[in-house]
Amino acid sequence: MLQLNELLPPSEAEPYLILRGKEYESLSDNENYAVLEYFCTNPTCPCESVSAQIVKVDDELNLVGQPVASIYYKWSSPNKRCQPELAEESLRTAHALRILEAYKNIAQINEYTERLKIHYALVRKLAAQNSNLGLVIPLIHTKPKIRRNDPCPCGSKKKHKKCCYHKKNLTLNENETD
Repeated sequence: MLQLNELLPPSEAEPYLILRGKEYESLSDNENYAVLEYFCTNPTCPCESVSAQIVKVDDELNLVGQPVASIYYKWSSPNKRCQPELAEESLRTAHALRILEAYKNIAQINEYTERLKIHYALVRKLAAQNSNLGLVIPLIHTKPKIRRNDPCPCGSKKKHKKCCYHKKNLTLNENETD
């Protein structure tokens, strides 16, 4: 997964989306965070999602430290729209949950979804161009792990273990025997 700014020259860098604490009830007024959006670069992958790393910024909007939360958001899926969640690798702290609540507010804004669509297309295009130039681009695809008691991703509103969980395991077992 790559960020758009990793593919652009520094002079063309896009500004980070900033979560300003004073704009969200879940954050303290003096807390500000940059949202670093990562997109899949595999041209054959149909995912339309973003992995957002949330990093604290100082008063001059410089990144400070490591991500305090990782958020997974499948922005193109009608049943996942406006339902970002903490990614599997994210810290599960009260602070990360407050940041997730602020991010959920942004996810409800149509302009944000449009921004994601534009950045997604640009990342895919630039990644393809760079791979044609012989540059190696990592093809990392992360998505949250679906646990047995989570709602089934097929949209049935059943628990995963009562719906598609066994179908997935049967498919895996069949592939293992080949």
